[in-house]
Amino acid sequence: NSVTSIGDWAFGYCHSLTSVTIPNSVTSIGNAAFSGCSSLEYVYIPESVVMIDGNAFFDCTSLTEIVVPNNVESIASYSFYRCTALKNVTIGKSISEINLNAFSNCNALENVYVLDVEPTSINQGAFTNNAYDNATLYVPVGCREAYMATDGWKKFKNIIESR
Repeated sequence: NSVTSIGDWAFGYCHSLTSVTIPNSVTSIGNAAFSGCSSLEYVYIPESVVMIDGNAFFDCTSLTEIVVPNNVESIASYSFYRCTALKNVTIGKSISEINLNAFSNCNALENVYVLDVEPTSINQGAFTNNAYDNATLYVPVGCREAYMATDGWKKFKNIIESR
């Protein structure tokens, strides 16, 4: 419980790692902390985390779902790049920006749930065209028009209001 951050490359390329539960004491996940953990299927990120650094889960090809907690303020570039099995993403309420290629090459992506009523700043290349064309973006009730008018988000062809 005394660990407050997961450092850069802490678990990089630990190919046998299948699941991770990050303790509530952790506030940041460093650069490439879990990069290349090809067997990682499950990761729990607690509400205490406010920063997910670049490449944090880069190339975690077995990861199927990720919940970015409400206190995370930014999703850095390439954070979930090439998570090819990733189907479901939930993005919390405090995200102020989603950077370049954060979810690029996540070609299995089916559902993106955004909890913030205000559309977050999103880099136009945060997701790949496959996600924009095939995944469904779920936004809070009453917010569809705002997301449809915001660069990056408006590229999603399927935007649905959800509670």
